[in-house]
Amino acid sequence: MKSPVKTPRSRQKPRSQTIEFALLGKFNEGDEAAETPIVDVSVGNEEQQAEAKKKGGGFEKLVKLDSANKFEVLKTFMLTEGPDEGCQVILIRPAKPFDFLGLPKNPRAIIFEYYFANQGIVGSAISLDGKRKGLVNDIYAKTYSSEFKSRVGLLSVNKEIYSEAVSVFYSRPIRFESTSAVMDFMAQIETSIRLRLVNIHIKTYQKSSARNALSLLAECKNLVRLHFETGVFSEGDPKKCAKSLYTDAHKFLQTIGVAKGRKDAGVDVLSFDKGALTFKDKDGKSIKPWSEQMVQEMKESLKDKLK
Repeated sequence: MKSPVKTPRSRQKPRSQTIEFALLGKFNEGDEAAETPIVDVSVGNEEQQAEAKKKGGGFEKLVKLDSANKFEVLKTFMLTEGPDEGCQVILIRPAKPFDFLGLPKNPRAIIFEYYFANQGIVGSAISLDGKRKGLVNDIYAKTYSSEFKSRVGLLSVNKEIYSEAVSVFYSRPIRFESTSAVMDFMAQIETSIRLRLVNIHIKTYQKSSARNALSLLAECKNLVRLHFETGVFSEGDPKKCAKSLYTDAHKFLQTIGVAKGRKDAGVDVLSFDKGALTFKDKDGKSIKPWSEQMVQEMKESLKDKLK
């Protein structure tokens, strides 16, 4: 006689019920009432009674509390009267938000620095390395905040947060692929944003777009650094380079000089990577970067043109 075949026990979905919190009152004067969160309460299976423990004495039942909003478990206690007398209650409530605005301004500024840091590195440049498809071909930072898409949404929390955080955000170094990309970006942003930019890196200096790009950057009157990585000049003549750069950047240099109260102040804003200023050696086979002395000679020649 054959033994009956055992049918595998199907795994049943947890039974669950939804509990809604009552509206939580204000934490501080002037605060809005907290949003009412919803907590899903799920138990391990369809059985309402706890099961005996596999090891040791006693009984157990797995209960899961799940919510889209943060909450806290306060305590548990027995009801000693009323229709639910003898029942045990687990008391939960929406978590009280951290009083961020109660911190002094300096610690808040430091927190903003870390919050907006690109890839967690404070001071790391934000690269505008993407271009949207469609009717509006805006350039944007494709790789910035890839792990936290709504990071910049902090600026829309309230006016006080915006006024403090926006300056920290736009003080990040912003890196462009080329002077052509600078033109696209400047056409997208408002004057108020241009005045907040302080540190700009340009990978490729393109002669065809450099003059227009630098003329637009003249509106960024609070710039403290304009850095070029490649393509500015490829000969070993500092004075000739100064003449060429002045032709492209005279409006930028003059405007920054007026804004900072010194005619040649715009020259001090300029900085160059090793690949920006190069020359060929005597045999013409290898390309070498300028020495620091050559860079300084070029800058002094630029300053002479601004006197």
